[in-house]
Amino acid sequence: MSAARPAARPAGPDLASIAREVFSKGGGFSFQATGASMAPTIRSGEPVLVESFEFDRLRPGDIVMASSHGLVIVHRVIGRTLAGGEPAVITMGDNSVATDPPLIADKIIGLVISVISRGRKVNLRRRLYMAGGRLLALVGRRLAKAGSPAPQPHWRRRLFSGSRLLLKWTLRLSMRLGAV
Repeated sequence: MSAARPAARPAGPDLASIAREVFSKGGGFSFQATGASMAPTIRSGEPVLVESFEFDRLRPGDIVMASSHGLVIVHRVIGRTLAGGEPAVITMGDNSVATDPPLIADKIIGLVISVISRGRKVNLRRRLYMAGGRLLALVGRRLAKAGSPAPQPHWRRRLFSGSRLLLKWTLRLSMRLGAV
């Protein structure tokens, strides 16, 4: 199994400044996700809503929109670290097996709070989704510590696909209970 490509699009030279201006006026913005790195949480073509954030309040399980190497990515925070003496977060796609380079506060554009999935707005900040996100962050940290992403031993594939399946069931259950 190979690593999924990040859901990325070229970052415009002032995307971050435009986003910060929108956020300063109390607004948010949405865009269509591309790529499969965040499936099944966010599928390619689904609109996502992004709002402002406080870097110090980011926790494992949160999904952020960030600028990395000239691309805009949407990935889950799996931990915190220091990068060049500055606080940073480590991110990883839900459908990826490798982490991204650490992101400092200036590289993070916003916090993804919801996605329109199959015509329904899914609030990713609800307690049930946050619990599933923290579980995926934990699995992501374990995968990152386990070593190189390819080739994967069979137990790691099962662990990762099991966590994705658990999140999928969590999402379905919360939709049935009307929690979204």
